[in-house]
Amino acid sequence: MGSPSVERAVQILDFLTTHPGRGFTLSELSRRLGISKATAHGVLGTLTDRALLLRDPTTNEFRLGPALVPMGSVAERTLPALTHARAEAQRLADEFDGECVIVTAIGDELLLVGRAGIPGPQSITSHVGQRHPLAPPLGSFVIAWADERAAETWLDRLGPESTEAERERYTSAVAAIRRQGYAVGVRTPRLEELSRSYADADLYSPAGRREISRAMAAAAHDDDYLRAPNDLPPDAELSSVAAPVFGPDGTMIFAIAIMPDGQHARDLPALAKAVLRAARRVMAAIDGREPPAT
Repeated sequence: MGSPSVERAVQILDFLTTHPGRGFTLSELSRRLGISKATAHGVLGTLTDRALLLRDPTTNEFRLGPALVPMGSVAERTLPALTHARAEAQRLADEFDGECVIVTAIGDELLLVGRAGIPGPQSITSHVGQRHPLAPPLGSFVIAWADERAAETWLDRLGPESTEAERERYTSAVAAIRRQGYAVGVRTPRLEELSRSYADADLYSPAGRREISRAMAAAAHDDDYLRAPNDLPPDAELSSVAAPVFGPDGTMIFAIAIMPDGQHARDLPALAKAVLRAARRVMAAIDGREPPAT
C-alpha cells in the first residue's frame, strides 16, 4: 500500500499536467480530485515550498512549478527512445492526417508519454500525462508481450460478469497480436460511448472515474472491438493500429499507435506497414530487439 500523501501529490501533479496553461485554486482542486480541503492544503503547501508548484498571489491558483523542468530534462535523457519515437509519431500523424500517441504501461495503468497530430472527434486521449486503466478493452498491445500472470490479471479486470467465452476471445486476440506484431482496434458504438464519456466526464473526480469505468466495462464486452485483421470486413472503420517498441533487453518500452481519421480495414496493410516501420526505426536507433517468438 502506497503513502496516501504521496498518492494525493501525484494526483495533483497529474491533473495539472493534463490541464496545461491553466491554474486551479485549492477549492477547485479539492472538488475536482475528491480530496478534502485540509489534505489538499497540506499537500499543496509542500509542493509549493519545493517549487514543484507555483501559487499566483493574486488569484491563488496553482500551476506546475520550475523545479519540474530539470526533473523532466533529466528523465528524458534517460529515455532516448522517446526522442526518436516522438519524431516517428509526428511523421505518422502527418502521413495519415490523424492522431498518433506513444503509450507505456505503468503498473495497472497506461500512461500517455507522447503525442502528435490533432485528436479526432472520438479520441480518448487529450494531453501527455493522461492515464488510462490497463484493463480490457485497452492495453492488448501490452498484454501480447506480457507474462501469463499479467495476462490473467488483465483478463480478471473484465469483471465477475465475464464469461469463459469472452476470456477465450481476448486470449485468442492477444495471441494473434503477438503473431502479427501489431494490434488493431475497430470503431464500435460502445467505443464511441466510451469516447463521449472521456469528453464529458471529469477524468479526475470520483464521479468521473465511475462514469469512465462504466463505459469501459461496456466496451470491454463488445465482441467487435478487438478482432484479427483477416476477420475484418473491408468497410470496418479503424480506431487504432499500434506496434510495440522493445529495448536492448527485449522488453517492451512503449507502443506507438496511430488513430487514423476515416481509415478502414481495406487501408490496414498500409497503416500496419507504416506503424511497424516507425517502431523498428526507433528500435534500430536504440539497439532494441524483439523478444524470441513463443
